[in-house]
Amino acid sequence: MSNILFIQKDWTIEPLGIGYLSSVLKQQGHRTFIAKSGKENPLDIVDREVIDIIAFSVTTGTHQYYQDMNRYLKRNRPNLRSFFGGPHASFFSEELKKDKYIDVVVRGEAEKMFPNMWKENDFFPSCQTPDLPEKLDDIPFPDRELLYRYEENRSNPIRSVMTSRGCPYSCPYCYNSKYKEMYKGINTVRYRSADNVVQECREIKKDYPNTQMIYFIDDEFIINRKRLGELLEEYFYRVGYLPFHCQIRIEHLTDEIASALKHAGCSGVTFAIETGNEQLRKTLLKRTMTNEQILEGARILHRNGLKFRTENMVGLPTETWENTMETVRLNIACKPTIAWASIFQPYPGLPLGQMCKDMGIWNGRVDSMSASFFDRTIMDIPNARRINNIQKLFSFVVDNPYLVTVADKLADMPENDIYRTMYSWDKTRKYKELYGV
Repeated sequence: MSNILFIQKDWTIEPLGIGYLSSVLKQQGHRTFIAKSGKENPLDIVDREVIDIIAFSVTTGTHQYYQDMNRYLKRNRPNLRSFFGGPHASFFSEELKKDKYIDVVVRGEAEKMFPNMWKENDFFPSCQTPDLPEKLDDIPFPDRELLYRYEENRSNPIRSVMTSRGCPYSCPYCYNSKYKEMYKGINTVRYRSADNVVQECREIKKDYPNTQMIYFIDDEFIINRKRLGELLEEYFYRVGYLPFHCQIRIEHLTDEIASALKHAGCSGVTFAIETGNEQLRKTLLKRTMTNEQILEGARILHRNGLKFRTENMVGLPTETWENTMETVRLNIACKPTIAWASIFQPYPGLPLGQMCKDMGIWNGRVDSMSASFFDRTIMDIPNARRINNIQKLFSFVVDNPYLVTVADKLADMPENDIYRTMYSWDKTRKYKELYGV
């Protein structure tokens, strides 16, 4: 049996993938540990617990940090074996295989494969899970005791729960399109039973009595109407009063669904607008909902007393400044609790990433990716400074519509710490309002 150390730089939202893997590993007799590399030196745990395997869950943009961390650990403790998983490992395994300090690259969902990978003495350096777990109920609940090793995570009043895996959509800016290619011929959208989800929520409520909200982090929560009805009914009767938040596609929302969500304990939802320009939304992003559908969805949420967060992107390829302001104005009309905006980031291998490369506004290199899409655009676009600034001011302007008339002047200012401070302050304030915790 092995001692495995998962290493993450930091987290607020629980890294449930690690939690699931830890539970499976413990089921098979292994010991697992976790380290926040930004808070402590993982070498201390390596030595104290006699670790033989280190594991990283990596997203594109953070990969260089984790490769550097892995290199540092392996140089100091050459007997360690290192495993890289997560989205970056799934889609850029060939790049990672060039790093001589990485022993194994794990692609896809790994509950079936990961616990057995190091039993083979001649294990090859890259592997794709042969299939996906179909019966999600068979997977043990995430190891929250591992994820809550640090007090700031244990005391967080919001707990994340995943009731399904996969997304029915294939947006050209999202990894799901590549994920479906990787598992061609296999249904990537799978659901846990209502009973299984509710049992996890009941355990959370019992084991962590400071819990004030469940956040269902599924890509889309309401599209499977039959499962939704069963889950909401079970949640209402068996979990009792514990508010929850979920993510939806606004075009699927009806008064009936909103009422059922509210009755079961839903306090708010998140949905994506992305852009206020219908043509860009339809042709560029392949999202066919109209502005009127979005506005009607917002009216339904208001009628049913549900708070909501909108998700938007600024700095899209071919987007004009007027298009950006259309996004601001549509959000103002929706009157969300918080209008959330990110800066569009192209990803290699995805349709919009390739489009940006073909247009000559992005170099297409994986190592040019940013770890955050809340800072600045990585593309060579005319309105770059305006885009970087309006992202910081987005929620504040939507909350104060009179600022629309001067938004272009505000966005023309040099990038500055005042805007960054305002962004951080406003985000903290509005999230407290959205979640009520």
